[in-house]
Amino acid sequence: MRWERDSSGGMVVADWTPDKLLARNEELAYLMAHERGKWGLINGRIAKKGDLTMMAEGTYGALAAYPPPAALTSLTMSASEQLLIPSAMLPVYTPFPINGILSPQAYRIAISGRYTTSTAPGTVATTVRIGNTTGAPSLGVSAAVTVTASLTNAFWWLVGDITLRSIGIPGSNSTANGIFKFDMNTAVGGAVNSALWGTGSGNASFDSTVSPGATGGCLALNVTGTTTTWSMQIDHIHFMDWN
Repeated sequence: MRWERDSSGGMVVADWTPDKLLARNEELAYLMAHERGKWGLINGRIAKKGDLTMMAEGTYGALAAYPPPAALTSLTMSASEQLLIPSAMLPVYTPFPINGILSPQAYRIAISGRYTTSTAPGTVATTVRIGNTTGAPSLGVSAAVTVTASLTNAFWWLVGDITLRSIGIPGSNSTANGIFKFDMNTAVGGAVNSALWGTGSGNASFDSTVSPGATGGCLALNVTGTTTTWSMQIDHIHFMDWN
């Protein structure tokens, strides 16, 4: 019997040839019947369930937090900067671990949702900050993006890459840099208005030793509008720890 525990048949099951798949299934049946263990597949490899094999390197196997199970409450826009992710939810969906960051450390954020407008919604600017206030350390402010009038449940999307470049002693002695892209539908499910921006040649300074607060502990997405005649809602937050 051509059994290959932790086989080299392929990285995933789709890479296996039919004969190797048959041998794999036979071996799984034998192991479960005779070794009384909870055997199964992890990334296409035969392993006891619970064993970690070929995991992505990262705090939570590449995801730094679970995404929200449902859409967040919509936010009515304001001419003042507001947190699009409510402050109480930042430790849940976009946390930086207290005293748990190496450097350089790579993160990616992907947030998307819907927006609904009236006849004159104006523009919106987006700011990404490290912390849970509108005055927290900034990774950059986008140019004003024109918001299309009279749309219902149009889509918006932000994606960004953040590098925590250095980690220092308590206080604002750690540094970060980021780059981001923000898109908004000009027709529901159609074309987009966009902004591309980042921290630039300098770095933002933050505190890597604190829980979410005014100087660090989480990543915030903030928005500033020019009218109060429209609203934004978050459907997805994917916060990824790459290393």
